[in-house]
Amino acid sequence: MNALSTRSTLVVLGVSALIGVGLAKLRIDRGPLSILPDSTMVLDVTSTSGIAENRFRFRSRATTPIQILGVALPCGCMSVSPLPCEIQPGEEQEFVFRADYRELDIDPQEVREKAVEESITFITDQAGLSPQMKIRLIDGSPQSGG
Repeated sequence: MNALSTRSTLVVLGVSALIGVGLAKLRIDRGPLSILPDSTMVLDVTSTSGIAENRFRFRSRATTPIQILGVALPCGCMSVSPLPCEIQPGEEQEFVFRADYRELDIDPQEVREKAVEESITFITDQAGLSPQMKIRLIDGSPQSGG
């Protein structure tokens, strides 16, 4: 059984950004867009509310505006706002990531036993610029030691 079962095909891709904890461990500062504060989002799938929300920012190092047109998400339970938007050179744009995992079939035992990760990919108006953020599912329940 998969730790995360949805009606859509899940695609696992590269880099990462922090959800849930909100503490920075690593900054991705290369290229025209930086993801802040971190590159890995941590999502506690055993939270009693069933909803996780966190904020992150893109910082533009480009010399022209960058349009964030949309985002490819692994399931319909996740959203990012505001989209679409434009980030001016040298400026930052804050985004809100939201996941409602109450309808997902999640096996907490599998989450405890191995790293379960998914990714989201941002779509921009610039060829070759598709920032990716990794989402790490964790079991934060007291019995897991999390």
